Amino acid sequence: MKENKETESVSKANHSELLSRISYLENKINELEKANQKNAELGIRRRQKNLEKIIENLPVPLIVKNLRTGEYTVCNKAAETVFDIPHKEAIGKTDYDFFSKEQADR
Repeated sequence: MKENKETESVSKANHSELLSRISYLENKINELEKANQKNAELGIRRRQKNLEKIIENLPVPLIVKNLRTGEYTVCNKAAETVFDIPHKEAIGKTDYDFFSKEQADR
């Protein structure tokens, strides 16, 4: 009888120790997942900045327009020759802001 209680006590202690280790490992996994997510986001931001620099410095005008709204979403420095305004001011504008209605309707 005494042996059963001792065995039961040891089993409970082992069970408690296992639960504690599982909890610790789950926390470590969550920390690693958060770190991986942060690294992935940093990598995406870095690539996006590089692409923006490339687009910005292309020697030819690059203009991207949202076909649904007609608004310009990307406009590089070389496109200033098209709009005759600072390229960043073209963002959010439409053909109607730069051309006659006849030209813009085309």
